[in-house]
Amino acid sequence: TPWTLVSNTAAAAHPDVTYVVATDGNEKLVVAEPLLEKALGESWTATGQSFTGREMERWAYRRPFDLGEFPEAAHFVVTAEYVTT
Repeated sequence: TPWTLVSNTAAAAHPDVTYVVATDGNEKLVVAEPLLEKALGESWTATGQSFTGREMERWAYRRPFDLGEFPEAAHFVVTAEYVTT
């Protein structure tokens, strides 16, 4: 949800969903494979790299907004069965 992006401390991925690396030629993002075009649009294409949510567990990521300090370890992928595509 948009209002949580400032205080974001983790990203949840479904352990059995396939996630792909996509690019627009300048930037690379990881997105659920079934949502590639819907989430990013036609100008983004898959690079061929893919991972399951389970493989991404504990990966660190760069948060969308860097507006405050976090004293604890944060900004990593967790897995959760409730995540849907």
